Amino acid sequence: IRGVAPLPSGGNFILCQFAPGRAHDMYEGLASRGIFVRNFGSRRLRDCFRVAVGTPAQGDTFIGALREML
Repeated sequence: IRGVAPLPSGGNFILCQFAPGRAHDMYEGLASRGIFVRNFGSRRLRDCFRVAVGTPAQGDTFIGALREML
């Protein structure tokens, strides 16, 4: 999806990186839709959040929400 850079992962979490300042807006937008991701307060990860891999239906809902917001 244009606007999000998922980083490689060996687990069931995906770290998603956004343009500077966008991660917080994305976090808030997802939360308002009932989709909760892990936001980070550290300077190094301030433009990222982490999402857990769930069911295919949950993944579709997450991806659909990202596309709407981006």
